[in-house]
Amino acid sequence: MIYYLKEVSEKVEPLLRSPLLPGEKMEVESTEDLVRCPSCHEMVPKTLYCLNCGYPLYKVEFEEEEATEEENVEVEEEAEREEAPLEEAEEKVEEEGEEGIEEETAEVIEAAEEEAEIFTPPPPLEEVMREVAKNLSIRMRMVKMLLNGEMREEAFKRLLGHYVERGERWLSERRGLLERRRVQLEELEEKLMEARMKLEELEIRRAIGDASEEEYEVKAPAYRWDVEKLGDEAERLKAEIDYLKGLSKAMGMNDEELESSIGEMMKNLEELLNEGSITQETYEKAKGALEEILDILKG
Repeated sequence: MIYYLKEVSEKVEPLLRSPLLPGEKMEVESTEDLVRCPSCHEMVPKTLYCLNCGYPLYKVEFEEEEATEEENVEVEEEAEREEAPLEEAEEKVEEEGEEGIEEETAEVIEAAEEEAEIFTPPPPLEEVMREVAKNLSIRMRMVKMLLNGEMREEAFKRLLGHYVERGERWLSERRGLLERRRVQLEELEEKLMEARMKLEELEIRRAIGDASEEEYEVKAPAYRWDVEKLGDEAERLKAEIDYLKGLSKAMGMNDEELESSIGEMMKNLEELLNEGSITQETYEKAKGALEEILDILKG
């Protein structure tokens, strides 16, 4: 027994000092209980060392398992890449498309502003109008993309909901600005009418001798100043109201062109619905978006 262990040890030691050359592949033919030793090529039992030549079989088995695990990881990673969810790819396309829509819309609005009549609105009004015009233009652009087959129905519905929600804040602010200026204008016009009546009464009283020159010289300048100041303020408010109402101009069109474009899109949407190219839900959402734009313009 001692002699046998010594003999095995003598055979194992030089093998441990002489590992496989770099890149050398270990091929091990195996069954449930036997493996083919890569050193002596004999079928031997699965033990730590080859019982025929003493080769460290545990090293072969370890490297095999490691290689198998690495191979499995690579296969799994490749499968994950090949089976990436469609939604992820679509989201990327939608994000790129969204940026393109916004850039294109911004260019149209900037061109419209350059061609518009000279009017310098206060910054709050300018920001609100820019955002509202941009939001409505994007909604129209999305309907066009749907009609042209450039956007899937699910992507259209998801993005439309996003822009409707995002645009509500700016539309609400625009409604508030319009309402406040209309109320202010109504109050100013009442004051303006009163100032004009007082000036007119003073002139009549002066003409009939009911008001002295001294009284006229004192009161008339104040009434004229009120008329001029209130008149200028009323004109400013009218200009701001017209600016807030001029959404079609901010979107790069006039009212007739915008209404005609929306009417044409509604007709095309109905044709797609009748052909079965879009669902009833998509049709209603797209049509509702266009009708809302018309209602906003009329308001």
